Amino acid sequence: MITSKKDVFNELLELGTVQLHVVKGGLGVAGIPEEIPGPFIALNYNLQYKAPPITDLRVDDDGVTATLSFSQAQHFTFVPWTSVMAISGEEPGIAVSYTTTKESVASFKPAAAKDPELPRLRLV
Repeated sequence: MITSKKDVFNELLELGTVQLHVVKGGLGVAGIPEEIPGPFIALNYNLQYKAPPITDLRVDDDGVTATLSFSQAQHFTFVPWTSVMAISGEEPGIAVSYTTTKESVASFKPAAAKDPELPRLRLV
């Protein structure tokens, strides 16, 4: 029996904290601050968070919508299921990994690497 990402997320959410492992620049991902380094991020969700609580969590067939806190600043986020690479619970050994498709990372563009400044030779 194949269980949807939505069903896995909801079941783990009932047990406590759930992490969505996300392609940061994946198609449809919104609200994650650009200054967070790397192409991937693990987002934490928990119905019991106190400071700040997640009061607008919505889980549907398209993905997960919620206001999350990054460096003490609130950001309205949306993560489509197509950009979720894995879902894990707070208990050790509770995780589900998914194959990431070419479409889910199509919009991801890593920061361009700067060419190192090479020393210039001079005639003496």
